Amino acid sequence: MLSKLTLQNVVVIGIVVAVVIASGIFFVLIRPTQAEIKNLETQIEAASQRAAQLPAAKKQLEDAKKEVEEARLKWARYERSKMPDIDMTDRLKAALAYWKEPERTAKLLQDFVSKSQDVIFLGGFAIGIPTTDPNQLPWPIWIVPLGTFQVQGDFESILRHVERWNNAPRLVLVDGLQLSGVSPQLIGQYTATLFILPRAKNDQPGA
Repeated sequence: MLSKLTLQNVVVIGIVVAVVIASGIFFVLIRPTQAEIKNLETQIEAASQRAAQLPAAKKQLEDAKKEVEEARLKWARYERSKMPDIDMTDRLKAALAYWKEPERTAKLLQDFVSKSQDVIFLGGFAIGIPTTDPNQLPWPIWIVPLGTFQVQGDFESILRHVERWNNAPRLVLVDGLQLSGVSPQLIGQYTATLFILPRAKNDQPGA
């Protein structure tokens, strides 16, 4: 059989075998290697992009940390100036603080509005205790509707009075201002709501 093979046949067979071997090398070795190289190039490109962005990312992180710290300091100042010292870590001590706070806050607010000498404040503050049960103390916020109040004065004086609530010794929301009468004897009427936020260690009230 081999004797019948011509030189041309041998050459063709050799070429075919070479092609088969070459194809095998391509699919078994070269193609996976090329794919791996492509994959590595993609990873390098991604790593390069991340490396280029790293300084910006670090700056954003530092800026975010700075903003958080500034917010904490701002809240600490606000808490010291606006919030009573009610610590829910110990419920019994917190209950005593809650029971004393209404009278103390009412006096603070009454003294505050009495300083508005350009208007006449009509009304007073009466705040009740939230509960007699230490296990039912308000958390994480105590919301106290203070009621409806009236002030008498001219238009600008009433607006200044309402704006001054931003400087009150407690966090009070003034809402629904209505005016009646004729300036300078206008009557301004609004509602006021007190907000008190007790604190606790790790933001977890005691059992």
